[in-house]
This record gives sequence, C-alpha cells and structure tokens, in this order.
Amino acid sequence: MSKIAVAACLAVLLAGCAGTETATAPGSPSASQTPTSTTATTAPPVVKDVTTYLPTDDEVTKAGMSVARQPVTYVIGSTTPFHLIEACGGLPSDSSAQKAAQGVTYVPGGGKGDVHQLVGEYAGLTGADVVASVKQATSCRKVTFEHQQLSIIGDFSVPGLTDPQAGFCANLRAGSLVHCVLILGHANRATAITFAGAWDDNVNAVKALATRLAPVYATAFDRG
Repeated sequence: MSKIAVAACLAVLLAGCAGTETATAPGSPSASQTPTSTTATTAPPVVKDVTTYLPTDDEVTKAGMSVARQPVTYVIGSTTPFHLIEACGGLPSDSSAQKAAQGVTYVPGGGKGDVHQLVGEYAGLTGADVVASVKQATSCRKVTFEHQQLSIIGDFSVPGLTDPQAGFCANLRAGSLVHCVLILGHANRATAITFAGAWDDNVNAVKALATRLAPVYATAFDRG
C-alpha cells in the first residue's frame, strides 16, 4: 500500500478503510452478519444465612430488651450435635437439620429474665413436621437445659401467631427457675425460643413474658 493510501486509511480509521476490506465469497455472511454464540450464565443460588431469622438489634431494643450475644451460626458437627430441644432423648428431626443459628437477648430492669433462641433449617421436613415431633417428644414431661433436667409443668400457646406452634413450661423445683419454651414452624425451618424468668419468677410471670415478646421473634422468624 502506498503512503497516500496509508494516510487516507488513518484519516477515516473510525469509519473503516475501504482499500483494506477482505473480500467474501458470494452468498457468505459478512462479518456484521455472522452469528455469535453466547453462553448463558446462571447466577448461583443464594444460600441464606439463617441468622437473618433472628430479631435485629433495633427490633430487640424496641421491645425493651438488649442483645446479650449477637446471633451466630451454629456449627453442626460430631462434637456439636444439633438439638432443637433436649427432651426424651432429642427429636428424630434433629438429624435432618442442615443449617442453624442461635442468639441470646436479655430483659433488663423490671422485666427480668432472658431469651435464648435456636433456629434450624431442615432437609426434607417442614417446620410443621418438627412442631408435631416436639409435641410427641415432650410427652415424657422432662426437658434438659444446660445439663439440668427440668420437669414440664404445663403447656401453653401464644394467641395471634399464624405459624404452627407448641409451647411448654418447666422448672427445676416448684416456684423457681421457670423456663417457658415456644416452638414455631415456618416453611422448612423451626425455632425454639426459651423464655427464662428471674430465679424467683413463677410460671404465670414467665408465661406473660413469653406472650408479650413472642410476636417480636415470630415476625423475624417468618421473614423471607
């Protein structure tokens, strides 16, 4: 190509240089007509962290509580087996838990007590299945909290909640160290919310605490 042709090409570079086009055979598609193959990309599924089913700091604060321990993922393993509740040897559904989380909140001042929550997400089971298994397991009327076995002294429920639920209260000895536990099921997950009163709170006081605070936990648990 002559120097004049090169100069002309540089002058019309953005539009292309006619003198340098490559000829195409008759009937062949031009470069602009040649189909290009595209590979479809599928975004990987989002694995939701089950700590999102526990109340946020703001929700806890608005309910008059404070966060004693931030929600954390429960590592399920051979040395840390998962037990939604420990009653009558545990629940058969525990072995199907694939993800879990736990958190602790504290009721300061005149409210007294604290709240422990455990959430489990299950493979092949619904939350309603787990709630049904809890009702069967608690027929032995014994439950274990932190290596102490308590007697179940009565069942309870919280009005107004839409999820399947099972609730019971237990104590170490009459009139003291009462724990009331509410189990809820939603989609493929279940939660156990343990409301522990002050050491001298009677069962009615702890039931009232559970009834007042349960909607805070149910709202968070039903998210998503």
